[in-house]
Amino acid sequence: MSDEFVDNVADALELAGEYDLDVQLAACSSWETDVDVVINNHAGSGFETGYGVTGSAMYSVIYTFEGRTAHSGASPWSGRSALDAVEIMNVATNYLREHLHFTHRMHHVILEGGEAPNVVPDRARVWYFLRNTDDQLKEMYDRVLDCAKGAALATGTELADVRGYRTPR
Repeated sequence: MSDEFVDNVADALELAGEYDLDVQLAACSSWETDVDVVINNHAGSGFETGYGVTGSAMYSVIYTFEGRTAHSGASPWSGRSALDAVEIMNVATNYLREHLHFTHRMHHVILEGGEAPNVVPDRARVWYFLRNTDDQLKEMYDRVLDCAKGAALATGTELADVRGYRTPR
């Protein structure tokens, strides 16, 4: 390892300390490359990422489905489960993963899915993070939106709201 490289690492660590950044060093001696060390930083105070070919842009999107409530034991056939729509959307996006480039990322969590097990939920929400390069993020978003629309169609519910933001450039 060159002295110049060591000085640069020391400078980077000193700078990181000034800004209270959590910097991790990973020894790379087992890799079959000329790389001795990798400095990786994942700092930030908000839900945002960088952009560009080497970074990833992100959409943060909440999909809301509305259906019709019913008693699950007495008349479930008269209900339209918004939670079923969320679950079908999640299954569809999981199958979509097979057809995405290996560097693309998609994460989700169910925010709302009903109030009691014996009631068909008339409202459900799921929150997705879609991460991709700038030039491919919109296409990925459109494909996930199609999964949501298909889920609403399959369950007889409505995709009532799609709210989200794109990380700033």
